[in-house]
Amino acid sequence: MSRAERLQAARRALAQQQASARARLQAARQRPAVPGPLAERRRARRRRRVAVGLGLLLLLLLLRACPDPPPEADPPPRAPTGPAALGSAPAPSTDGPTPPALDRQPRPAYAADAPRPPTWTDALQLQVTARSTRLSACFEGAATPGLLEWAVTVDPRLGTTSGATLTPLRPADTVRPADRDCALDVLAQPPYRLGAPTEPPAQVRLVLEF
Repeated sequence: MSRAERLQAARRALAQQQASARARLQAARQRPAVPGPLAERRRARRRRRVAVGLGLLLLLLLLRACPDPPPEADPPPRAPTGPAALGSAPAPSTDGPTPPALDRQPRPAYAADAPRPPTWTDALQLQVTARSTRLSACFEGAATPGLLEWAVTVDPRLGTTSGATLTPLRPADTVRPADRDCALDVLAQPPYRLGAPTEPPAQVRLVLEF
């Protein structure tokens, strides 16, 4: 039965119920009246029964008029998981030609410049640095640290020095005469080992910090 047919049948049932209720009401009116409160109670019970019947009929009509719910769709199939899913993947094909191996390309030779051999001036600086402990002892008691320029003539063949001077590089760098004489003696003795038997004497300037 379609929804329209069910709705029409419900309406006919409601009309029949209403006609039956009107007939009972007409018959009750035609009966002789029962005096007293007993008649009132009967009429009240009759009205309640009519109201309950009409309410049930209306509820049935509404239920039949509601559209049927759509059928539930089947859930989508679940993708396989676990070892079965891993094993289901097709193995890579090994058919076909194997790509040729790449030939080894020769690398160009890297020509690095040979390190510059140390000069006798480099050796002089290293040996002056090695005398720093003795030099710092000459300036014990100095008020502030300072910078001095050591100007000297060096004979690379013998490692000896001559004409040495110590000059402060900043106005605040003051040196006591005794400290200067002590530092000049430390810088002059012993002679340096410079390993340059063919080099002529030369003027050298180094900066010393005390």
